[in-house]
Amino acid sequence: MKSLLPLNSTPLERAIEAATDEVAEVPLRVLYNPDTCPAHLLHQLAWAWSVGVPGTFALQVGVLETGITEEMYQELTRLIDDAKPVSRHLTGLAITLATSGYLRLAMSLAEGDEIDVYPPTPRDIVVSGTYGHVGREHHIETLDVYS
Repeated sequence: MKSLLPLNSTPLERAIEAATDEVAEVPLRVLYNPDTCPAHLLHQLAWAWSVGVPGTFALQVGVLETGITEEMYQELTRLIDDAKPVSRHLTGLAITLATSGYLRLAMSLAEGDEIDVYPPTPRDIVVSGTYGHVGREHHIETLDVYS
């Protein structure tokens, strides 16, 4: 066995190293999956993924819009204390109020423009244009509005 301890290590340190020396011939894909990880290595998997503080948990309980009374709260904590292992500690109990209902939202938008068209005043319109060497287009549109 190769040791990482220095040459001046104590017999106790060498004994601890020998007791904790474990050859893990398990592929990493097996170690990093909580479903396939060996049970004795789960605590290291939890540490690697920073999963909470060992031995603690928190609960969030949703109640209906009527809420709960003090007696109901005491019964809830008694049931939790009865069901949890002694080694686990409740770090938080949040009671949330849940209501249900319908929200109807309506919206309307009216938009438009008002255009006044007057009869044209009779006058002569002169349109002229030239064509140069570089090319040019002159386009004329005529709109007649009668009242």
